This record gives sequence, structure tokens and C-alpha cells, in this order.
Amino acid sequence: MKIALLKNIFLVAFLLFNTVSAIAYDCEVNGICYTRTSTSEVKVTYKSGYYSGDIVIPETIVFNGKTFTVTSIDDKAFMVCRQLTSVSLPKTIKTFGRMSFKGCVLLTSITFPQDFESYSQDSFEECTSLSNIYVDENNQKFRDIDGVLYSKDGTKLILCPMAKAQHTIVDGITSIEKNAFKGCAISSKIVIPSSVVSIGEGAFEACSNIEEIIIPNSVTTIEKKNFNGMNNLKSITLPDNLTRINSYLVSGCPLLTSIKIPENVTFIDGSAFSRNSGITEITIPNNVETIWDGSFSDCTSLTTLRIGTGLKTVGCHSFDNCTKLYEIYCYPMTPPNYRLFTTKISSEPFEGVDKNWCTLYVPKGTISLYKHSSSKHRWGDFLYIEEFDASAVSDCSVENEKTKAVYYDIIGRKYTIDNYEKLPKGLYIISGKKIVRN
Repeated sequence: MKIALLKNIFLVAFLLFNTVSAIAYDCEVNGICYTRTSTSEVKVTYKSGYYSGDIVIPETIVFNGKTFTVTSIDDKAFMVCRQLTSVSLPKTIKTFGRMSFKGCVLLTSITFPQDFESYSQDSFEECTSLSNIYVDENNQKFRDIDGVLYSKDGTKLILCPMAKAQHTIVDGITSIEKNAFKGCAISSKIVIPSSVVSIGEGAFEACSNIEEIIIPNSVTTIEKKNFNGMNNLKSITLPDNLTRINSYLVSGCPLLTSIKIPENVTFIDGSAFSRNSGITEITIPNNVETIWDGSFSDCTSLTTLRIGTGLKTVGCHSFDNCTKLYEIYCYPMTPPNYRLFTTKISSEPFEGVDKNWCTLYVPKGTISLYKHSSSKHRWGDFLYIEEFDASAVSDCSVENEKTKAVYYDIIGRKYTIDNYEKLPKGLYIISGKKIVRN
């Protein structure tokens, strides 16, 4: 009996909460709902049943015989209004709340009014038809250039609307802001001007039409997730002055076949280059001291890895599922430490790499250190460990010597070696001919 009573109480509370949420506005005037924010101001708020068509918001409304100024658009006010085609805003509007226009798929343009000051990063998410953002010329904070939002002084590119297919980034800006081009239809090639010094988090994330990005050496900071999920990216040039590669920086780009990590980089953060299934070779520059967790995981075409002299720590799962990796050239004279979890869950850096097949090459005179390394290293898990003359190569980014030949086994795995006898037994193809290693 008590359980049934408690259930009824919870049900009544739930219904009351949702009823209050559904009518959480103070008045409705000409089909638009408002909530008071002060004794003289109101904000446009959510309407049960959604807004549609062309909406014109007035500067003021009269409620209970009193005049109120309309100054803001509330959180989620127009969210998922899929039949909303346009919104005309009065000059008194100052702010847009969180997800205020999210999912308005028929909205093609919007104009920031004279007094407008701020909006949320997710205000226009999933507005897939939005091709132009305009700004009143009297606005003191923003301006528009070719339908793209910039700061008034022209130093920041703030937001490119999702449906914008072409835009030349204006020379003279110093920063590209967080999520500026996220999910945009911008196509083909992006050239970032040499005036830019920083690129905010997720600035080009999920831009599936961009094929090439050129970043000048003036850029010293690129925040995380910048080039994440770019399905058609084939080429990217990272600036020489980067010292840190942030998490998910260039990840989930299946058409990318190579990446050059700048020589000044000292730290590669988690999942920085993960899920790049087209990359076949990776070189870690000599200045890199730490590769963090999952940095190159799921690079399923990776065959050759070169690790520079300065590496000290390899993070958990750094090369997980790099199933075609068959040669690692490790240049440090002291084996880099593995960063392992203390739990029973496997956390070693090369999970999924066949250590009975992949050959680990180490500098002359260090094979004993690598083979008998402690639990902090575990390089001895590799069955084949061979020494090579690392001193003969001044830079680990140097390509394999021309004397090496390229072999492929019957499942397409690549071997680049200078001695046929190093091949495991089996059938191989070289220069279009089949050979058998007995």
C-alpha cells in the first residue's frame, strides 16, 4: 500500500514539473511567448508547439498594462523549430541563450541588431541552411564580412554559418575562435593568413568537405579537436612553431595518408592523431618527450614507426589497434617508460600490435636494455628485437635507405628491409613477382 502511494506521489510530482515546464512563460503576445527578466524587460522564450514561418519580434510589448523592452532570446527558445524560415530582431536584443536557434534547418540568415552583445557557442548548432550572418553597422562589438561574423576591430574570426560554402579568411586577423567553422560546408582548400597566431578549440571540427589546410608558421597555439572528424581531409600542414599537439587535434581523418609532426613539439596529447586509418608511416621528432594515452590508436594502416631520441614516456593505448605495424625504429638510448594503469585492465601502448611479428629496432649497444626492461618499459615483449646504427642517422625522420626493398605478404602487410633473410617464412610479392621465404 505504501509503495503504491509513493508511486502516485512521484507521478503527480512528475506531471506537475512537466506542466510547469510547458507553461514557463509570463505572457503570449501576437503568437510569441515572453518571460519577465526584470521590472522593465522580457526575453523571448520557448513556445509549446514550436514557432514557424517568418517571426517578427518587437522592441516592446505591453503586459498587464505595463510596457516591457524585449532584450534577449532565452535558452532553447527556437530550438528545433524546423519550419521557422526567418526571425526579424529589434535593435534592443542583446543576447542569445544556449541552443536558442539549434536545429532551425530552414533558417538561411540572421542579423545581429545594433545593441547585440553576446551569444552562446551552441546558439546555431545544426542550422544546416544558415549561409549568412549579418550585423547592424552601428553594432559596437561585431561586424560581418561576406556573411561571416568577425569582431568589430577585425582581429577575430568568430563564426562562419554552417551552409557557407566559400569564404576567404581575411588577412590581418590574429585568431580564429572556438568552433568558428565547426560543421561548415566550406569546401576544398583553407589557407590561413600569416597574421594568425592562435586557433581555438574545434575551429574546423567535422568540416567534411575540406580537403587541404595550410597553416602558417605564425601560429603558435592550436587548441584541441581542431581537425577532428574531417572525412575528406587529404593534406594538412602544421606550423613549425608548435610545441604541443593537443588532444584529438588531427583525428578521424580517413583520407589523410601522411602527417609531419613539427620538430619543436615536446608533448603529444591523448588521441591527438587517433583514427587516421590512411596513415602508413609516423615519425616522432627528437624533441618529443611524452606521447600521451591513445595518441595514435586505431591508425590501422600504420606499418612503420620511428621514435625520436628524446622520448621518455609512452602513454596507455598509444598505438592500440595499429594492426599492420611491422617495424619500429626506436632511437632513444634509454628505453622510454610505459605509462600503465594500476588496474587489471590492459593498458600497454601496443595493444593489438602483433609482437611476434613486428620487429623492434634499437640503437647499437642497447639491445640488452630493451630486451630485459622492467615493468615500466616492457619493450622485451617484442619477439624480434634487433640493433641498428642509429648514430649513422642524424635525424630519425630520414627515409629508409634506398638499398632497402619493399615486400608485401599475402594479406597486404608491408615490409621494408635491407636483408631478405629478415623476412618471416612465407609467400611475398616484390616488384610484381612472387617469392617464397623458406
